[in-house]
Amino acid sequence: MVVSVHFLGLQRKLAGAHKINIPLLEESRVNDLLCYLEEQYPDLSLSGDDFIVSVNDRMSEPDQVLKANDNIAIVPHIGGG
Repeated sequence: MVVSVHFLGLQRKLAGAHKINIPLLEESRVNDLLCYLEEQYPDLSLSGDDFIVSVNDRMSEPDQVLKANDNIAIVPHIGGG
């Protein structure tokens, strides 16, 4: 199956793309996707709580099962003061 991953903010620059299509095995979860992205794009630094993952415009959990053609966004936390 294939999912689309959209990068925002600094992740877009580090990935060198706004959007990429990722082939995943059926029954892959958000955590599996993040592991794949860290292997392919080690500069992204996708561990920790510095970002939110949305699937089809809804905040996701790490164990959420992905489906073919899902749209995933890696959204960095925005801070201010």
